Amino acid sequence: MKLAEAPKIAVVLTATITPSVEIPNLMVRDSNERLAEYVRSVRWWSKLASKDNFDLFVFENSGHASDLSIFESERVSIVSVPIQESESVKRGKGAGESFMLRLSSEVLSDYALILKCTGRLQVINATDLISRHLSFPTAEVMISWDATLDKVDTRCFSVRPAFLRTWMSAIEHHVSDERGCDLESQSARWLMAQIIAGTQMVDFPRSPAIVGRSASEGVSYSRRKARARMLIESFVRGRLKTDPR
Repeated sequence: MKLAEAPKIAVVLTATITPSVEIPNLMVRDSNERLAEYVRSVRWWSKLASKDNFDLFVFENSGHASDLSIFESERVSIVSVPIQESESVKRGKGAGESFMLRLSSEVLSDYALILKCTGRLQVINATDLISRHLSFPTAEVMISWDATLDKVDTRCFSVRPAFLRTWMSAIEHHVSDERGCDLESQSARWLMAQIIAGTQMVDFPRSPAIVGRSASEGVSYSRRKARARMLIESFVRGRLKTDPR
């Protein structure tokens, strides 16, 4: 599904090719491994950007953005983000990510919608997710919540740039993995307050079909499993629509 007739759309990938040794709770630290995964991911996203008419931005915060410069094109921009100070680094990867996301919201303020994804991951139903959010013009965010509503899934979500800036500005300095205040829980707490105040948000109609490897846990998400999940969700939703009860 092309987005040719849609407003300006940006996909933002957050990247840290060479993480600081001070960052806690990280399973995948080897720079060469991480770079190879980013290269694989950015190559995939850049092809999708050309095919489906959106702009791709990679925000890298370890001083190695030039390692991805081969992908620079009319559709793809590689953005070098200032390296964090030591105290911020010690607060964990979520602190760095929240800073990158606030910066992206400022750089991309003229876009109608941002789809954010962790840089090493691919989302094979990304275009359908973007189209779904565009069908809710008053919704600020489309994101997945866990069953307890204590956390949101920040690996992939779509958001209006101005709202993203307000969101990240509000929580950026409170995110600290060491204190148990990770990006996911801090975001959930703040977003819930916005819902109570009347802000419209929507849940993903289908789960983001993620392919890649988690650097935090070392868990891999295969393309086969992602496609199987898409088929199962499609079947279940189809049955729900036709259920005569």
